[in-house]
Amino acid sequence: MTEFIMHYWLEVIFGLIVSGLGFACRRYWKLWKNEQNHQKTEEQKAFYDGILSKIDERNEILEQKIDGLSMRADEQDKEYAILKEGLLSVQGTNFKRQCKILLEQTHQITEAEWLQLLMDYEAYEKLGGNGAGHELYDAVAHKYYNFER
Repeated sequence: MTEFIMHYWLEVIFGLIVSGLGFACRRYWKLWKNEQNHQKTEEQKAFYDGILSKIDERNEILEQKIDGLSMRADEQDKEYAILKEGLLSVQGTNFKRQCKILLEQTHQITEAEWLQLLMDYEAYEKLGGNGAGHELYDAVAHKYYNFER
């Protein structure tokens, strides 16, 4: 009987021990792999958080620069409006004076004077001239086109 136990039951016990060890190894291997994955995930998260914080810092710097540029653009727009207004004042005065000279009864309008007046009128229009300049231009145009040559 000892032979029977030794022969068959020893194999069963040895099989159970090997199966138990195999199960335990497999279980601990899975636990170890999960821990490794978890550590990688934490490292990756720390890496991505570092990148995101650097991006946020750079975004803040860029937003500050954009705000500064926007304020400078607003200031330049105001300066542009002031310069345009001043230029219109000077150009409008010269344009109206030229129209009044051309409207004198004794003055005969030459083609060169008319072409110069056209260029000045276009500039006056683009700068946003008012109705007084338009009326003077219309009067000069009427005189130029109705003048007998």
